[in-house]
Amino acid sequence: MWLTIIAAVILLGVLIFIHELGHFVACRLTGVKVERFSIGFGPQLFSFQGRETLYRVALLPLGGYVKPLGEEPGETISPEDYKVSLPAKSAPARLLIFAAGTLFNLLLPIPIFFAIALWGQPTVAPEIGSIRPGSPAAVAGLQTGDRVLAIDQKEIRSFEELAKIIAQRPAEPLSIKLEREGKTLAVSLTPLRKDGRNLLGESVEEGDAGILPGEISSRVGIAPGSPAEKAGLKTGDTITRVGTVPVGTFRELRKEMISPGRSGATLILAVQRDKSEAELSLKLPLPPAPLSEKDWDGLGILTPELFISDVLPDSPAGRAGFMPGDRILTIDGKKLSGWEELVELVQAGGASPRQVQVDRGGSLLNLAVTPEAEIAAKSPREKSTFRIGIRSYLEYTSGRIIKLREKNPGKALVQSVEKTWEFSYLTVRGILSLIEGRISWKNVGSPILIVKLAGDSARSGWYPYLFLLVIISINLGILNLLPIPIFDGGQILLLLIEAVIRHPLSLKTREVTSQIGFALVLLIMALAVYNDLIRFQDDIINFIKRWF
Repeated sequence: MWLTIIAAVILLGVLIFIHELGHFVACRLTGVKVERFSIGFGPQLFSFQGRETLYRVALLPLGGYVKPLGEEPGETISPEDYKVSLPAKSAPARLLIFAAGTLFNLLLPIPIFFAIALWGQPTVAPEIGSIRPGSPAAVAGLQTGDRVLAIDQKEIRSFEELAKIIAQRPAEPLSIKLEREGKTLAVSLTPLRKDGRNLLGESVEEGDAGILPGEISSRVGIAPGSPAEKAGLKTGDTITRVGTVPVGTFRELRKEMISPGRSGATLILAVQRDKSEAELSLKLPLPPAPLSEKDWDGLGILTPELFISDVLPDSPAGRAGFMPGDRILTIDGKKLSGWEELVELVQAGGASPRQVQVDRGGSLLNLAVTPEAEIAAKSPREKSTFRIGIRSYLEYTSGRIIKLREKNPGKALVQSVEKTWEFSYLTVRGILSLIEGRISWKNVGSPILIVKLAGDSARSGWYPYLFLLVIISINLGILNLLPIPIFDGGQILLLLIEAVIRHPLSLKTREVTSQIGFALVLLIMALAVYNDLIRFQDDIINFIKRWF
């Protein structure tokens, strides 16, 4: 709890300070006197008086303000101070003052990204972890463990870069240079076209090669009545060690269990189950060494991807009678090879009824289920996505983490500007999509969400924490440009109106617009808080039970 509070206070404090510092610097540059520079609202914690400005820190770090002389409508200004007041300055000078906070928030990511690039950014290596059967990668001959060096002679340094190029070039042949067991190979790969969704939830067409950076973990599904079940293994268990050899992926588990010399042995398996660990003994068959594929299959240790871990409440699967532990075998008579194929078949069939065969404790059952739209298409260009309401035990490893460092400061700076622009562009598109109704207002979050994310990112490490700082800084900067009177964008709009009509707006008009703006902000904040209370209701209940 204390880590979450401290992380949130630091994050909000930095963002507010940077924003208000922008206003403060602009005031100084234009010769406007600043009466107060406050970080936070509510009761004052401490303050000190500068040459002409009172600097203060308040209890609630949910905002802050810079108070230029003459900012408030109807404010009394002495004749000797008028020349250093806000009303005395030209329209361009006041425009700079109002926009400077946003400008500083939008510029903050650049030095952060620059420092990260030079210091070294943790990222996933451009190595192939998992390959979907029958996918373009499988057809091209890629193998688990291959390291991609370049695509069309462009150097690839991370899996993120690899995935981005593949997504951007559906149905285009790609010339891939890769390294396999110390040898350099060249292959050609053509990504399939597929319907996907971007970071904003919008339907897009993208390339798909059928690869992931991580492998299926050593979590297992257990066949009913098998030697593995008789040894005490259960579906959902994670095997972390075979004898004295640690394993982290299903491939490593399988390789270790059928390695030469294992025939007839009794293996001691370290198993994690429900946050506890135990050791189980499994007797292997005694065929001619080494164990064959048939012997492995006979053990009853399977990947967990087609085993159901959860059935969502009030879902098509729940109404159809699916249960946790069921293993999905076929859809409309088609035998399934994995979770991806299951998802593709559900999407392809849309809302039409499907016949699904499952294995429940060794008994075969046929269940009828009709998928429902999870995200409904809002335009002819978009496509609905469908769900039946189940989750799998399937989990992947994260892939090998490397430290990506840019040695050229010039390149690091260019990359930092490009990243800042990319996230700013996505934020603007996200706001427009929200206004247009293409993104649900349920996605809007309040400071409760920020506090939660601050705590989670701080526990994950310094890079996720800085990344969150950058994202919120960009959001804060752009949101402040919205033409809502109490925001900086509203002040800029009023300034532009005055420039057009060539005289100041009346005091009454300014007061009314401020009241409308304040009411609008309260309405949005109430919606955001409501969303977060629903989103985190279980966490909030547990917190109250624990501390009160």
